[in-house]
Amino acid sequence: NGLYSGKYYAFAVDSAGNVSCASEEAFYVDVCVKEVADLCELRAASPVYMYVVTGEVLVSYEEGNMKFVQDNDCGIKIVDQYNGLPSVYGVGQGLTMLKGMIHDNGVEMVFTPVCCYSPTKTTSGNTIVPKMLSYDAFKHDCYEGGAWESMLVRVVDPMIAFDDYSSANPLWAYDMLDLAT
Repeated sequence: NGLYSGKYYAFAVDSAGNVSCASEEAFYVDVCVKEVADLCELRAASPVYMYVVTGEVLVSYEEGNMKFVQDNDCGIKIVDQYNGLPSVYGVGQGLTMLKGMIHDNGVEMVFTPVCCYSPTKTTSGNTIVPKMLSYDAFKHDCYEGGAWESMLVRVVDPMIAFDDYSSANPLWAYDMLDLAT
C-alpha cells in the first residue's frame, strides 16, 4: 500500500540477511497530502496519505482528546493523540481544512490530526440534525452495512431497552442491542 507518514527508525541489512540494531534516533516521513471535499470521500480514501478535508464539517461531540465530526452524509471519530487540535470547539462548530491521517482498525475508522496546526473555524452554533431511521433500517445500515458510523442517529421506532450486561436481568430485548457500546 505504500509508505505511511510517521516516525521510523533506520537499520541495515547485509547481503547475508543479517539485521543491525535499530538506530536510536527516529526520522519522520511526510508523504503526499491529498485534498478531499468531504468526509465520505475521506472515508473511501487509502490510509497511506495525509488528507485535508476542504469542505465544512460540524463538531457533534467532544470529550478529552476525542471528537466526532460529521457533514451531511458521513462522520468520523477524531482521536487527537498528538494534541494536533489544541482547542475545544463546542458542539455545532464548523471547521474546514481538517488535516490528518485515517486508520481503519476493522471496528471503526479513526482520523488522527497532524500536530501543531488549527483547522479554520467557519460557522458556529450549527444544529446537528440526527439521521432519522427505523430500527430495521438502523440494523441493516449500521450493524450490517457500516453506514452512519460516527454520526448522530435517532431510531424512531419505540423499543424496550435495558442493560443487557446485568446479571439481574439475563433476558435480552434484542440480541443486536448493546447499550455498553
